Amino acid sequence: MDIDALSPELRALAENLANERSFRRWITRNGVVEIREVGMRNFGKVAWPFQLQFVDLLVSTDRMVTVKARQIGVSTLLMHYAYWRIRYGVPQSEHVLVLSKSKDDASKVLMAKVPQIHAAQPEDERMAIKSQNSYFFQLENGNTITVLAATEAGGRGHAATVVILDEHAFHQSAESNWAALQPTLEGGGKFFVVSTGNGIGNLFHDIYQKAKEGRNSFTPVFINWSAPSHRDEDWLEKQKLDSAVDDELFEQEYPATDDEAFAKTGNSPFDLEFVRDMIREAGRKAPRKYHDGRTLVWSDPVPGQRYAAGLDLAQGITDKGVPDGSALTIIDMNANEVARWYGQVELDSRTAQEHVELLNKYGAVLGIERNGPGAGWIGTLQVLGFTNFYRWDERHLYPDAKPTKEPTIGIQRTQAVKARQVQLLSAYVNTRALYSYDEMFWRELSTFVQKAPMRWGPQGKHKDDRVDSMSHALWVKEHMPFVRNTRRPARKIRWA
Repeated sequence: MDIDALSPELRALAENLANERSFRRWITRNGVVEIREVGMRNFGKVAWPFQLQFVDLLVSTDRMVTVKARQIGVSTLLMHYAYWRIRYGVPQSEHVLVLSKSKDDASKVLMAKVPQIHAAQPEDERMAIKSQNSYFFQLENGNTITVLAATEAGGRGHAATVVILDEHAFHQSAESNWAALQPTLEGGGKFFVVSTGNGIGNLFHDIYQKAKEGRNSFTPVFINWSAPSHRDEDWLEKQKLDSAVDDELFEQEYPATDDEAFAKTGNSPFDLEFVRDMIREAGRKAPRKYHDGRTLVWSDPVPGQRYAAGLDLAQGITDKGVPDGSALTIIDMNANEVARWYGQVELDSRTAQEHVELLNKYGAVLGIERNGPGAGWIGTLQVLGFTNFYRWDERHLYPDAKPTKEPTIGIQRTQAVKARQVQLLSAYVNTRALYSYDEMFWRELSTFVQKAPMRWGPQGKHKDDRVDSMSHALWVKEHMPFVRNTRRPARKIRWA
């Protein structure tokens, strides 16, 4: 029997049961979309085919990571799914947590959609609201939606059955929130991660790449700029003409491929295609680990080979609240990384002994920044008998300068020196002459950009400890002291 032929009471019960069983049926009948300069429209009448496919994926997939172009309605679909879960779920059992990139985005964009969806429900199907504010929505059945900014504490203390991470590539506390949400991942709840791209090397990019390679439990989904049926090349060209961003960033916002979605942001001097390849390949050779995992060794020293080392020394917490790490990198004369030390430095004999042990193993010449903590560490290493330091000469920065009469230990790292080091590092990377098995080095490199004239550093809360130590090592390699042949020539003997 057709539902419309039933009595009003039975028809309401049948509609409720049908909606409970099918998210697609409910959203096409009761979902709403706000169209610019038009107003609210029924979703079923304006839905694009790819949106209906995405609707089905939300039901059939428990773990999904989605890379998308801008302005294609995915966030609207996710908030409809959140509402459907709390409306038709078992009372007191459904709790949806949505983390957004900012406080305003959480309250004014995402949570604002929930009352609109609720108001669009037929009167005989609309459940009463128990509680509501800018970040919280609860129906009388006790089920809830919470929308918060992805701050350091955003993911803590929430027992969710559905987690939605919206514009995840732009979350400032992505790693800490991911750790806090592990119980939901492990407990079988739904977990949806969605974003436009924001460069490579961040957690969102990592999750998506691992999903593509089958190295996690997430289903990868990519939605390109042409997914909406009205978008064609003419539409794209008009958007490009009206855009204020450069071509590379435009491709990131309106990508044709997932590689374009992760186009570089900021002014990166590196060949990011090569960097992406190295991120994927870096883990092929497992290192031997020493000192509780702080020291990694990929290749033993070769007799007669010379080695250069760079030490980036740091202490405490950065101004962005990130624990500072220190890195010691050792490379051979072919710019192959052979060993690395990485950890939080305590100015004690244990750390110094670990550094000296590794440096002496390779007989490496050490380049260390002599300003900041580096100055004190030079003395600490000398106390332990280490003397094989790089010494500063003005000709290393200015080839036409006169030789420095009394070269001092360490790198005088001015802005000019750092700019020259970045040029040197990019030359090695872009000619594919540098090789490292350390995946974290390549990830740091992918987020290292020029922020202003003569000022370089990592994006957001990313780190650059390994990048700086590699820069020092390459600097030392280029300016290694000349080794004289100290062997005396054999005496000529005249035979009678």
